[in-house]
Amino acid sequence: SHHIYLLLLGGDLYVAPIERPKVILIPLLTHTATTSWAMDIADKFPDAEVIGTDLSPIQPEWVPPNVHFEIDDAESPWTYPENFFDFIHIRCLFGAIIDWPALLKQCHKHLAPGGWIEVAELKLPFESDDGTLTKDSYLYKWCQYSLESGQKSGRTFEITDKMYGWLGFAGFTDLRERNMRVPIGPWPKDAKEKEVGKYNLLNLMEGMDGFTTALLTRFLGWKPIEVQAFYGNVRSEMTNPRIHSHFRQ
Repeated sequence: SHHIYLLLLGGDLYVAPIERPKVILIPLLTHTATTSWAMDIADKFPDAEVIGTDLSPIQPEWVPPNVHFEIDDAESPWTYPENFFDFIHIRCLFGAIIDWPALLKQCHKHLAPGGWIEVAELKLPFESDDGTLTKDSYLYKWCQYSLESGQKSGRTFEITDKMYGWLGFAGFTDLRERNMRVPIGPWPKDAKEKEVGKYNLLNLMEGMDGFTTALLTRFLGWKPIEVQAFYGNVRSEMTNPRIHSHFRQ
């Protein structure tokens, strides 16, 4: 998904107007994409200290000298000094956080005056502009089951419509929002969107098990064989060029 973001942002790593940050935080490196972002941002700002946190020691050993990873839970009280970070980058943590307002309040507390926070999350359910993705489709139902199981787990997937308010409640000002369409599959005619769609399809196909299998079995009571049969139908619709599905990022 790191490459997808690079395509969406025209090769940029972020949209915040940062110039020469001294300390950068990436809380909860939940996947290799955010680890790749950490290494790329460290290369871009070699004088900055880049800190990534995660619950498990799964990060690569070979990283730029100004990057280091810490085992920590971003939802626990932070031990960093107040007003410490110049840039906090959060990406794809939907379905992973119990208390978003509390997390964002911690971010505000530890962000230096004049610093920036950037939150990049996607919106469920998937949709289509031409009605080719219907509510009785397996792909749409996958989103609905994800939302349902997320609510039951206490880690909601429904955050994009609330994020602006949460950031304001946490004390952030000068709020800016960017809404991008992210196609699923190479169906768009536009060359850039077609390229994004190809990589997005690959990301979803390969990541499906990791995204929702635990949720479907633990919180909705599905059997593993039922999950895999359902995924087969979802993948079939994902690769159907007649279904012009996308999500908002």
